[in-house]
This record gives sequence, structure tokens and C-alpha cells, in this order.
Amino acid sequence: MRAPRKNKTLKLLLFLIFQLVAVISIAEYSLKYFGHNIQGLNLLLYNSTVSVRYDNYDTVEELLSTTVTGFTPNKTWKPGIRTNSRSFRTKEYTGPRDPSLYRIVTVGDSFNWGGSVNYNDTWSVELERRLNMAAKKAVEVFAIGISGTAAQFYLRLWELEKPRLRSDMVITLFFVGNDFTEERAIAIKPLKKEGLANISTLYRLIHNLYRLASYRSLVQEADADKTDTQAPPTSGFIQDYREVTVNRFTPDDYLRIEAARIAIMRKDKRAWLADSAYRISEVFKRFNEEAQMEQKDFLVVIVPDEFQVNETLTAKTLKRAGLTNNDIDLDIAQQLLKENLDRVDVGFIDLLDEFRNESASRRLYLERNTHWNADGHALAAEIVARYLLQESNTVTKELATSP
Repeated sequence: MRAPRKNKTLKLLLFLIFQLVAVISIAEYSLKYFGHNIQGLNLLLYNSTVSVRYDNYDTVEELLSTTVTGFTPNKTWKPGIRTNSRSFRTKEYTGPRDPSLYRIVTVGDSFNWGGSVNYNDTWSVELERRLNMAAKKAVEVFAIGISGTAAQFYLRLWELEKPRLRSDMVITLFFVGNDFTEERAIAIKPLKKEGLANISTLYRLIHNLYRLASYRSLVQEADADKTDTQAPPTSGFIQDYREVTVNRFTPDDYLRIEAARIAIMRKDKRAWLADSAYRISEVFKRFNEEAQMEQKDFLVVIVPDEFQVNETLTAKTLKRAGLTNNDIDLDIAQQLLKENLDRVDVGFIDLLDEFRNESASRRLYLERNTHWNADGHALAAEIVARYLLQESNTVTKELATSP
């Protein structure tokens, strides 16, 4: 008498399994062939295409331990240079966020750190100032810059710090002078093709929904940690108004550095540079996809080296490197990077032409230092602000006031 009941249970179980497989198959098919055409849903189907050197670092403290500065909150490095409670030379951002403000976070290396100019002359402070004079929405700008880093570091830094940053836009600075060579020295590996995320679109959807929920949970936890008994948000960053001292190389050391950097512009190195540009664009592709998944705008700003914009320095650098004008193409690095950024649909601004034009009449870089002076910071901020204020920009319409 029990055999028929067992058969009935088995049939029901098989029927339920069949139904589950059918539902999963239909969902998988629908997402695979139609999901990418549905706005919003397509972002949740994102699958990272590259793994980077810093993926195994789980906290900002661990990540910064790999740099020359380390994790050094509330530290005065030298007159005029002080960090906030998260070890960056910028205002505090860990307090409650004002939702009426459009928040921009700039990520980069020593150009973003701005250690050779006074804090109020840094490009991020100037960008905030310029946007608030003209944008249709109030803006706040924070700069998380660490010297001696490059694109892969920027990506991981933002991934780890984004619950505290809670930005609307992320801008990364890419310095042509050494970011190509620093990134080239680090392996950028494709993710393993046998991973479940590469096979199942449904798995990617569930995985990304979980990641998004985890991110929102971290944001809520960060907000919940702020109580009325705590010190005000600005307490960690005390602006040091003392004049920043500028370090300079000897003339020979400076030319030696520039001669090493101009080597990537050699015409016979084009294949090497093209491959490097491809690798770097893949990192920015992942950065852009991560930002879009959380409905944040993303922009790359390409920073030229001084030898590209200062004709006198170009001649001296070529002589020091034993090269002639016929051996190099001063625009090739930007050209190849922009082609690859277009390929992966990442927005960018190239500062080269305007810096070259302005350098004919004034200095934009500190003498024998490799970094911008105050005028260079101001010009970079002016170019980026002008772009964001134009309706025609491809990154955001939140701030635009002109066609």
C-alpha cells in the first residue's frame, strides 16, 4: 500500500524540479537575449572583464599600506599639507551627506594630492569654486589622491571607499608621464572563463543585486555611526594655511626623468604603447561599469607631461634622450588611449591641446618638479568645469547651463 504513495511523492518531486528548471531556463534565456536592451536592468547584468592587482585588499587601510604615504589620518606631513580622518588631503566626507548637493569625487595620483601647491590652489578646490559660480545645482568636490599610484589603484580605492564617499560622479586623473609605465608593470589578467558569472546571466543578476544591497547597507551603517555626541564632520581636516614648500630636482636629474618618460612616445614603440592603452582602457571600462551599476557618472581626465606642452623642455629632453623630432610622436599616447576609451564607451577630457596653447604664454608646471603650479591646477579645473557645464557633454546633464 505504501508503494503508490512513494511513487506519487517521487512524481511530485520530479514535477517540481522540472518546473524549477523550466523557470530558470526561461529566465536565463530572457535575460541573455533581452535584458541588455532594458535600461537599468542592463547595468545589473554587468560582469567584470578584468581582475586587477589590488582586488585582494579588503580595506582602505590595507590598500594604503602599499603606498609611500600609508594610512595616516589627521597627519601634518609638512607645512601646508594635512590629511583628513581617512588619510586624504581633502575635506571630511564621512559625516551626514546633504542630498541637495551634487557630489563629485576626484581620484588620482600626486596631481590629485596637489602636494606642491597650497590647498586652496588645488584643482579640485578650484573645480568646486568654478562649478558653484555657474552650475544649476550646488556642488561639492572631494579629492582622494595618493602619490605614486595609477589606474588599477584608483579603481580599488574607489570600490573600498565608495560607501563613505556616496558620490554622484567620479573623475579620475590619468597622467601620461608615468601612468602607462606603472600600469604596464602590473599584470592585468582576464577573469577565468569557467566562472559561473561568465556562464549564467541570471547568476550575474542575483550577484549584482546582492552587491548593490550590500553597498546600500554599508552606506546606511556609515550614516548610523554618526551621532550627535560625535565631533563635527570637519574636525578631522584642519586646513593648514602655511605656504607649501616646493621640492625641485637638479637640472640634470629633471632632464633624466623626462628623457625616460618621453621614450614611450618613440614611433618604434607604438605597438608597446597600443597594448598598454588597451590594458588601461579595460581597467577604466570596469571602473565605468561599476559606477554605472550604482547610477554614478564617470569621467577620465588625461593629463599631459610638461615635455608635451613646453617646446623648450621638449628640445632639451630630446637632446638628453639622444632622440630627434623624427623619432617621436608627441601626441601618440593620448591618441591611442582616447581610441581605446571610445572603444569601451568611457567618457574623457584630454587637456593636451589647451595646455599646449596656454604654455606658449605662461608656465603651467612647477620648474623642475613635474607637477602643475597653481596656474596649471586652475586651467585643469577651468577645462573640466566648462565641459560639465555644457549640455553637449556625454557624462551628466545635472550641472549643465549652456548648449
